[in-house]
Amino acid sequence: AAAAAGAEEGRRRARAKDRARRLEEKIMALQGHLREIEVERNKLEMLVGEEEEALRMQARNHAEITFKIQGEVEARARLQVEADDLRHQLARQVSAVAAVTCA
Repeated sequence: AAAAAGAEEGRRRARAKDRARRLEEKIMALQGHLREIEVERNKLEMLVGEEEEALRMQARNHAEITFKIQGEVEARARLQVEADDLRHQLARQVSAVAAVTCA
């Protein structure tokens, strides 16, 4: 009976060692996957950072272009006002000349 109990204890220990070995292999495999995931995450973070920088540069360029366009629009509006004023002055001068000529 003692021999049978000892043999059973030996088999139980062997099974426990086998389970522990299999668990260790699974842990190592999972750690390998975790490292791969970490590498991919780092690559993606780098790509996101590069894309964010590209978008910031694009936004800066758009802001500069918008600022220049606004300046051009304001300059054209000022020129239009000046042109309108000159037309009105010319019309008044033409009227004055016509009034003097007709009188």
